[in-house]
Amino acid sequence: MCASCTRAQAPPRPARLITCRECGRQRPNAGRGLCNRCKLADPDWPFRYGASLAARMGDAPGWWQALTEFAAARHHPGGAVAILRQASRVLLAGPSASPRQIADSAIRPDGTLTAEGRALEGFFTSHGLMMPGDQASRRAAARRQR
Repeated sequence: MCASCTRAQAPPRPARLITCRECGRQRPNAGRGLCNRCKLADPDWPFRYGASLAARMGDAPGWWQALTEFAAARHHPGGAVAILRQASRVLLAGPSASPRQIADSAIRPDGTLTAEGRALEGFFTSHGLMMPGDQASRRAAARRQR
């Protein structure tokens, strides 16, 4: 055993308490002067997150802003961010990914879509970017493969 493993470690620093600008309670700072509960419920969070992802992608697809608005209008802020995160993972890995590849990235091993996948498929089909998928055939193929 090395000498650094036996050295006593300092206790972790306590979280910085703030007065949340939304609810007024004394809680740890989660960012932007908000406590974690208020940050997760902030309706502007998906829009800020979508804008930061678009900047990180550089050349964001033309439908990116529409996806951000679609997700924010139909899901709570945390769910909307999860949808944007799922789409951005695929786009950052391969910028030329098609809407079908993005939606298919959210398929579980049993052939069903995750909640993010259902939302992405709903967005892409409603905007005419892809045809609806056949979930029954996907599930049957997954059963045959198992």
